[in-house]
Amino acid sequence: MRTAFQGTTASTFYQGDNQYDIVVRFPQAYSRDVTKILQTNVSSSTGDLIPLAEMASLTLAQDPSTVMHVGGIRSVYVQANVADISTGQAQTLVQQKLNALKIPIGYHVSFGTSAKFMTDAFSALGIGILVSIVLVYMVMASLFESLLTPFVIMFSLPPTFVGAILGLYLTHKTINMNSLMGIIMLIGLVTNNAIVLVDYTNQLKEKGLALTEALIQAGAIRLRPILLTTVTNVLAMLPILVIGGSGSEGVASMAAVITFGLSLSTLVTLVLVPVMYVNMDNFLTKRKTKQQGVSA
Repeated sequence: MRTAFQGTTASTFYQGDNQYDIVVRFPQAYSRDVTKILQTNVSSSTGDLIPLAEMASLTLAQDPSTVMHVGGIRSVYVQANVADISTGQAQTLVQQKLNALKIPIGYHVSFGTSAKFMTDAFSALGIGILVSIVLVYMVMASLFESLLTPFVIMFSLPPTFVGAILGLYLTHKTINMNSLMGIIMLIGLVTNNAIVLVDYTNQLKEKGLALTEALIQAGAIRLRPILLTTVTNVLAMLPILVIGGSGSEGVASMAAVITFGLSLSTLVTLVLVPVMYVNMDNFLTKRKTKQQGVSA
C-alpha cells in the first residue's frame, strides 16, 4: 500500500550532472478515488492477492497531520503576529474572547512562552523599581547623614509616577517593559534634581541663613541647572516620542514616561520639596523643644 500510493524509489537515472529518482507508484488520479483504493489487491500470508475491501473498512475523517504534546497532553498551537498593538494588549483582547467562550470539560487554554516571558519580566521590573527606591534612599541617607531628609526628597516621586501615567494616557501608549524601565530611570533623574536643591539649602544653612531664606536662595540659584537638566533630557526624548516609526512602539512608551514624568515632577519639586523641608524642620524643632522641656 505504501508503494502504491506514496511510492518507492526503485532506481536512479543519471543524465549528465543531474540525477533523477525512479519512483514506482499508482497514478495520482488512482489514489484520489476511494473505490479504487478499496479494490487494490494486497498480498496475503499465503501469497494470494485479496482486495483491500475484504480486509479493512475505510472511514473518511479529518485529522491533523502532526500531533503535538505538551507535558504528555495533546495540544494545539495557535500563533499570530500582531500589528499596531503591543503583546500585552493582544493578550488582553484574546483573554476577553476566551472568557466569552464555553470551553468543554477536559480542555484548557494557556498562553505561550512569549506571554509568560512578558509576565515574568513585568514582575522582575516591578521588583526592580522597589529596589531602586530603597537603594536611592540608602544613598541619600548616607549623603545627608539623616534618616528624615531623604523622605523630603522622596516626596518628588509621586508626581513623577502621576506624570508618567498621564504621559502614557495622552500619547496612547501602553505600560510595557520599556515604560517600566523608563520609570526606573526617572527615579534617578528626579531625585537628582531634588538632591541638588536640598544639598545647596543645607550649605546655606551652615553659613548661618535661616531655613526659609536658604530655600529661597537655593531655589533661585539652582533653578537654572535643574531646568537645563530637565529640558535637555526632554528634548532628547521628543524625537523618539513624536517621530516614532516602525518598531518604535516600545521605545516610544519609554520616551513618553520620561518626558511627561520628568516635566511634571520638576515643576512640582520646586514647590513641594521646599514645603516638605519646612514641615520636617518644624517637626524636628517642636520635637527637640518638647524633649528639652521634659528633661528640664
